[in-house]
Amino acid sequence: DWFVVWSQSVALGTELTERATLYNEVFGLFSHGLEDNFSLAVYNFGIDYYLTDDFVIDFRAGKGLTPDTDDFFTGVGGGYRF
Repeated sequence: DWFVVWSQSVALGTELTERATLYNEVFGLFSHGLEDNFSLAVYNFGIDYYLTDDFVIDFRAGKGLTPDTDDFFTGVGGGYRF
């Protein structure tokens, strides 16, 4: 079966220090064409902390905005640019 999943996000951030950035984000995933379509929308905020110019660690927490999403979540992640 064929179906479509749309995704979107909007994020705003502000620099706290030379190495830390605070951000707010709303994102969502929405299906069309499934027998049981889903609608996932989330608000989250977090801090990106740059250990080096190429390595960042991310701490975040968020809340689901639709019945299909988790009520609350937290997470830690990161990325390395090479």
